[in-house]
Amino acid sequence: MNISKLEQLLQQNESASLEFKRELDLTSNAGKAKLLREILSLANSLNERAYLIIGVDDETRRPVGLKHPISEEQIQQIVQGWCRPPIELQVEVQEYHDRQLCIITVISSRPPHTTKKDFSADENGGKISLREKEVYVRRGSTIDVATPEEIIEMAQKQQSNLDEIDRQLDKTNYWLEEIASEVRGLSSHQETDNEPPNRYLETVFVGMLSILSATLLPVHPDLQPLLFLAGYLFWAVALSALRLTHFGLIRALLTGIVFTPLASAGFRLLFERWTFTNHLLSHILLAILIGWFAGILTTAIASRFER
Repeated sequence: MNISKLEQLLQQNESASLEFKRELDLTSNAGKAKLLREILSLANSLNERAYLIIGVDDETRRPVGLKHPISEEQIQQIVQGWCRPPIELQVEVQEYHDRQLCIITVISSRPPHTTKKDFSADENGGKISLREKEVYVRRGSTIDVATPEEIIEMAQKQQSNLDEIDRQLDKTNYWLEEIASEVRGLSSHQETDNEPPNRYLETVFVGMLSILSATLLPVHPDLQPLLFLAGYLFWAVALSALRLTHFGLIRALLTGIVFTPLASAGFRLLFERWTFTNHLLSHILLAILIGWFAGILTTAIASRFER
C-alpha cells in the first residue's frame, strides 16, 4: 500500500470497513480468536475492500508499531484454516515513521463468512468465543452477530453479483459466436467464390511501378538499386493496403530483395549499350520490359518457397 493511501486511512475513524488494533499476539489462542473475529466481521461488511491495521492506537489513530512479530504466512494460515468460504487477503508489513505496521486488506468474495467450527480462547479471566453457525458483522466500530435479515441481504448481494457475471459471460459468448460465424462465412465465401490471387501479374505490376519511380527521379546511379528496393516495398505495401494486390510485408521484402539486383543490372546494361534510352518514352518501355522480365523470375523463385 502506498503511503498516501495509508495516511488517508489513518485520518479516518473506525467503521464497518476499517479497524485499528494496537497489538495482536498471534502466538496465543486469544490473539488468533481476535484476528478471526475482526477478519470475519470485515469480510461480511458488504464492502469491496475493508482494512485491518495492526500497530495503531484505536483511540488516537497514532502509529505505535508492532509489539509482536507478524508475518503474512501466519495470518493466511489462521484465516484460511478457520474461515469458510475462503476469504481473500492481502497482507503487508510496512514501515511508517520508523514503526512497522501490519496492513491487512480484506477482499470478501462470497459472504456470509463463518468459522469452520467453534473456537474459544481465554483472555484475562474472560473468554473469546466464536460459534460455527454465527455470522459476525460490524456496526460502526463494534462487532455483533448478524440478524437473519442481514444474512439474507448478504446472500442476495452475492446472488446479484453472480447474475451480473452470468450476464457478462452471456454477452461475451454471444459476441464470440457472432465473430466465429462471420469468420466461417467469410472463409467459405472466399473458398467458393474467389480465385487465388495471381502472384505473377501482381509482381510484374509492382515491378514496373517501382522501376518507373526510380528512373523518373534524378539520383546517382550507385543509389538506384536502393531506390528500386524502396520503390518496390512502397508500392507493394501501398497497393496491398488498398486491396488492389495481395502482397504482405514479408513477401514484398523477400521479392524486392530478389527483384532489385535483377532490375538494376538489366537497366544499367541497356542504358550502357543503347543511347536511345535517354528519352522518356524509352524509359517507360524499358521499365515495362524489365519489370515484366523481373516479375517472371521473382514470381518463379517465390513460388518455390511458397510450396
